[in-house]
Amino acid sequence: MPLLRYIERSHRISILALGIALALPLPALGQAPESLELEADSMPLPSGDVLPGASMGAAGGQEHSPLPESYVLGPGDRIRVDIFNVPEFSGPDNGVHEVLIDGTLSLPMVGILEVRGLTLKQTRQLLAAEYSRLLTRPPYLTVTLLSSRPVRIAVSGEVNRPGTVQIPANTTLNQAILAAGGFSDSRAKTSTVELVRLNSDGTVERRSLEVDLSIAANEETNPILRPNDVVMVDRNAVARTGDTLGLILNPITAVGALLRIFGFGF
Repeated sequence: MPLLRYIERSHRISILALGIALALPLPALGQAPESLELEADSMPLPSGDVLPGASMGAAGGQEHSPLPESYVLGPGDRIRVDIFNVPEFSGPDNGVHEVLIDGTLSLPMVGILEVRGLTLKQTRQLLAAEYSRLLTRPPYLTVTLLSSRPVRIAVSGEVNRPGTVQIPANTTLNQAILAAGGFSDSRAKTSTVELVRLNSDGTVERRSLEVDLSIAANEETNPILRPNDVVMVDRNAVARTGDTLGLILNPITAVGALLRIFGFGF
């Protein structure tokens, strides 16, 4: 009957299609089809940038926050270099390295590299370029800051202990003022301070910042300080007036003392 022949033919076609499908090679378990393969240099790189002193979570991961892009490496900074698929290139101790006193890193296979003055992103780009010469494909790597070198900044003007202050990496403007002994009670202008910053490109930035010692870190009024920052605390109006009067009266006082020496008392 025509209906039976149609059913039989459909059944044979289904069996043939199944056989062809079984004969085709299947991708290995967990392997993506070739059309979906990503090149290493096209994959989005995690920044790996973390704040100095970031704590380790319960699962071993780091609780990290973004670092300022302008933070530059220097002697004493400790970083971790992770080169995926070729961990032997990362170096001993899980890829942990310290920037040496001369501003260099000593890395497996590529040797000594100058990183002083480079940001974490620039360091990652430098390492990727160096290791690309040794690999058939661009390496997929991250550079993570584990701990930063002590930062030296200067606090000048009307504070109780003006001078150079050594602070930990994530120290804010408010914390630096307190580390210098706080404002001089009778002379300091406590409403605003000036922040003078030498940028990595050689330019100098000068900012007037409102001060509130009770607020948390923020870029507008309580920024995180960088190496070689200078915080300048000015005099208040009373101190300015007193200092000006002192300059005016000091010569008169000196002349009066001289006249008294010669017997012209008054």
